Amino acid sequence: MVFAAIFRQKTRKEGREEGRVEGREEGREEGRKEGQAVGREEADAAWREWNQRRLQAMAEGIPFDEPTPDLVRGTSPPDSEQPSKPPR
Repeated sequence: MVFAAIFRQKTRKEGREEGRVEGREEGREEGRKEGQAVGREEADAAWREWNQRRLQAMAEGIPFDEPTPDLVRGTSPPDSEQPSKPPR
């Protein structure tokens, strides 16, 4: 009887841990999907706003030289604004 009780306790403990692991994995996957959706929405909004400004400039006959949103996001600050690296 003692052996059976120990076995049941161990089995329950393993089951709880397995459930926790599955829950964390499901939560991470759900978070990734949600993050991708939000990022996609933000990128789409940036492109729509950029295109609206481009079309407005075109309609008014004004040159439009604003970089596309993908280039704006991927650029780093000019050298003068970048933090200096400590000497090795």
